[in-house]
Amino acid sequence: MSYTPESTGFDGLLRAMDRQSAREREYAAREAQYEAESRIERAHRAAFTAHCLPATLIEYTAWMIGWLRQGHEPSSVVDRSFNTPGMRLDGSLGGSAVGGLRVSEADPSWWTLAERPTNVPSLYGAHSLHVIVPEGVDFAPRDVPDTFHGGCGHSTFYFMDGFQIVGDFTPVYSDMLPVLANTL
Repeated sequence: MSYTPESTGFDGLLRAMDRQSAREREYAAREAQYEAESRIERAHRAAFTAHCLPATLIEYTAWMIGWLRQGHEPSSVVDRSFNTPGMRLDGSLGGSAVGGLRVSEADPSWWTLAERPTNVPSLYGAHSLHVIVPEGVDFAPRDVPDTFHGGCGHSTFYFMDGFQIVGDFTPVYSDMLPVLANTL
């Protein structure tokens, strides 16, 4: 509660309490809006991944070898294995859910497109996807919807046909290094 010198007496205390209540209502409304948007993104993600299978280290390493042989460089070297799941924070540190922060294993972010999707969502942050598109799947870079990020939100699509990419996330994982060292 914010109490300033100019807000003296009981009336000042009541005004400070009203301002605090208004801030808490505003926070709760923003939190509810975020949760609603997050549920929608999870539903779009699930609808898309219904057309996919979990990706493997072998598939991504094959794409990376082709990408590197074309003269490109990785965006980063990650000090963990490809299959190590990430962690996700859910809940809130403030507002009505004080102490409601939970840590859980994140949904897989790497997928292999098994068939042409009916809809490709623009996903952001923890909802984003990394999709390997094998040769023979009727899906090309032009099929990825464009956003102000240059392609499909924060998701990245790796096309085996020509080792093309839509997005900019091209990490090398620690368990890829021995294969890359022996291949390149």
